[in-house]
Amino acid sequence: MILNDYTEVEALIMSIAERAKEFVPQQMVQNYVYYLFKKKARWVPCYKTIEYPLIPNMPAQGKWVGRHSTLPDAGHTNAALAAFDNRYLAVPITTNMIDMWENDGNPNDMAKEAEYQAMFAAVGIRRLLSNAFFNATGGVSPTGLTGLMLEKNAVGAQTSVIGNVPKATKLWWNNGYVELTQDFGTIAPGTTIPAGILAATQILDTATIGQVPPSDLLTTRDIFFMFRRAMLEMFTGYHLVSNETDVAYGFKTLQFDGVTLGWDPQCPADTIVAVHLGYDKTDKRRSGDNTTKLDGDIEDASVDNLLDMDGSVFGIYNPNVRMRELQPRTPYRELNETRWLVDSMNLGVKRMYDQVIAGSDNNSRWSTW
Repeated sequence: MILNDYTEVEALIMSIAERAKEFVPQQMVQNYVYYLFKKKARWVPCYKTIEYPLIPNMPAQGKWVGRHSTLPDAGHTNAALAAFDNRYLAVPITTNMIDMWENDGNPNDMAKEAEYQAMFAAVGIRRLLSNAFFNATGGVSPTGLTGLMLEKNAVGAQTSVIGNVPKATKLWWNNGYVELTQDFGTIAPGTTIPAGILAATQILDTATIGQVPPSDLLTTRDIFFMFRRAMLEMFTGYHLVSNETDVAYGFKTLQFDGVTLGWDPQCPADTIVAVHLGYDKTDKRRSGDNTTKLDGDIEDASVDNLLDMDGSVFGIYNPNVRMRELQPRTPYRELNETRWLVDSMNLGVKRMYDQVIAGSDNNSRWSTW
């Protein structure tokens, strides 16, 4: 409902929500991990709860047959399922009634005030989402990569419950873990290579499933600079700029062993995460740019859905809750009008053992030369 008691320009007031909707995504995209998820990861619509089948190990089904062969009865069809729910974020937009009254009849100033308040909401959403991708701990908040999903514990010692599946009793639902026990720049015995570089190769080897490496390495600014220094120390050719598109959005990345390494200010200290978000530049058969198909049935079943083998960390959202606005409330004793923007987001994982997290024995070795 439009509150006409503080302006006569009804069309302008109705456009405030649209201005906020357009402005907020422009701000959110400036976060590197959010940018990556929008660029690479699968986003799955979820109205309440989404379930998908888990495959602990690749099936070995089928039997070679000839004349007079007898086929065995089919095995059971019960599937292990994981389930993820939506999470909702509400951010306030507060408008001072005195400012609106003073600008009554002045559409330009009112538009500036609306954009100013939308900027506050955009920054609030960006900060909360940026932090949630890494540090959220479940409950009413999402499942954060380092806050809950990936544990800095060896396989068999992990205890969190992700997607209603307990890691403690399902070893195949444990993530990989690599621990650095020497400072990053320490030259490993018998080599001329820094210990941090050797540990980083172990991260990639652990996160490589078959011949599919992780799509991205995520870390902190300090650790990113450690990698850059190590590559310069070893006179190893590397790309300061690994992707012009990333640079266009304001992100500097480099290539480590063929995998993109980037940093995010919300990543916890002394942490590196290797994830399979999916690829946007390889295997064009998935994008429909090439008519060649190796297995049409499998490809058609796996493109852009939960069974897609390309990428195992995904986002979920509620299509009905995207920048929804709650009706304004005006507590006149403070002369402020408050309305809320509500959005939805959560993270899910299809194959936990694809993902690897790295730490150190004193929580500082990755960023210490």
